[in-house]
Amino acid sequence: MLCRDFRALARIASDLDMPEIAEDLLTLSANQRGQVEDCWDSSAALHHLRDRDSHHSPAGKLLADQNGSGTLFVLRSFNHPTRLLVQIHFKGDAPRHPEVTIRGQLPNAGQVERLERKDFQWNAGRGAATTRGLFTSITSLQVAGLEKRDKVSLHVMDFTGEDVGLFLPLWAEIPTVHRARTLVSRTLFAADRFGRPFGVPCAPSADPESASVCEAVHLPWNALIGEGLLAYGFREEAAQLTARLMAAVIGNLKKQRAFYRSYHA
Repeated sequence: MLCRDFRALARIASDLDMPEIAEDLLTLSANQRGQVEDCWDSSAALHHLRDRDSHHSPAGKLLADQNGSGTLFVLRSFNHPTRLLVQIHFKGDAPRHPEVTIRGQLPNAGQVERLERKDFQWNAGRGAATTRGLFTSITSLQVAGLEKRDKVSLHVMDFTGEDVGLFLPLWAEIPTVHRARTLVSRTLFAADRFGRPFGVPCAPSADPESASVCEAVHLPWNALIGEGLLAYGFREEAAQLTARLMAAVIGNLKKQRAFYRSYHA
């Protein structure tokens, strides 16, 4: 989005006869383009997320877990500074007020990070929080404020997940034509990934618990993808995507007499 915004601002500056500002904005756009292209994963035929500070994209990994409060000695080290994820699964409706302390090492110093209730995102019996800092090693995880049947787990944060937002580079016209064609044929319209009968879902998922969220098709995201297809001259593919979306919209309109925020893929 920033890459495209800088490009649009550069055009405005050019029309206002501000060539130096336009040049600076185009430089900023080019820098954003380079950073996005650095995230291209040729084996997955898709751009991936990467950590804000380390610029690595590690796969998620369970490091330790336990039930209830207490201290857990982890004793794990990493090849490069790594961001961690704490997840809490709880039973019942009573609010939890967890206090989680992670002890370990930064590249050149000790690191202690504390996570409180406000640091967690809560949803449907689960809470999740990511560390603000990066760790090169962990010694212990101390947890307070949980009940015995609650479960807390510590993970390496996962940057390999795929979701509809990763097609934004197509909308911003960042990839080369060859790379864009690879993205469309191997990922966007692949039946085992994002190529669903009624549009592009939020994320491909084989987990029944998350299917209702992951398989949701949101029209605004699909519209951006359609604009990207047209920008590269993929008119047939854009028409195919539009036909899939309209099949969902029209089918529900006939049956339910209503439009919806999202549709099942």
